[in-house]
Amino acid sequence: MVLVGDHDDHPQRAAVSVQAGVAVSLAAACCSRIAWRLPILRRATPGIAGAITLLLIAYQPLALRVNRQLVYEQNVGGLAVRAHVYDANVTRPIYPFEERLIETAKSAETAGISIFAPKQRDYFKAPARIEVTSKCLGYVDHVSQTKTPGVVGASGWIYDASSRSVPNAIVIAGPDGKVLGTGLTGGRRDDVSKLYGSASRYADWTAFFSAQPDTRFDIDGQTNDGAFCSIGGSRVPVGP
Repeated sequence: MVLVGDHDDHPQRAAVSVQAGVAVSLAAACCSRIAWRLPILRRATPGIAGAITLLLIAYQPLALRVNRQLVYEQNVGGLAVRAHVYDANVTRPIYPFEERLIETAKSAETAGISIFAPKQRDYFKAPARIEVTSKCLGYVDHVSQTKTPGVVGASGWIYDASSRSVPNAIVIAGPDGKVLGTGLTGGRRDDVSKLYGSASRYADWTAFFSAQPDTRFDIDGQTNDGAFCSIGGSRVPVGP
């Protein structure tokens, strides 16, 4: 998903996009409830949900102009679903019904559509291993186990002072460089921009990766030239 501006970019067009998105969301809820009440349509529910999900994604390019922070939260929701994480606190911006999301997502993944399409360009496809060539500024604010066993969520901020830019993508790697998962940047961090200037305003990142408790991992960012910088490492907490 490409960021195309902040909240003041084409506000009227953006408002229409949001209204359209809300309308489709309501349609999704309505269709799901009707289909569930009618036995003959119950088997069709995953297909209906999948179609509605596609409609929501189709409206997103226009909705991106509304609010950059909202865009980031929606991107994080999609990232979570790709990692088989369905926790409502991260997926609600893209799908309001946590109990139905798993079935819908699995149907889309099986069909290879939407964010699971082989040629999707919304999410970074990391190589099996990476090599870090520089350091970036940054910090790990939070690391926790998701509801999905073996999948961890982490968040923080990152900034490449040498290029005065925020890395394009996040890679979570083991000490040997083996990729454990990926993340994205783009969340607003006014606390960071106060220290490093406006270029670092959207330095917040979120990632999901597979790891066991007490696993050591590094947080690396892909810079504008395609290389990787590191902000250092952390450990997966033991226990809840």
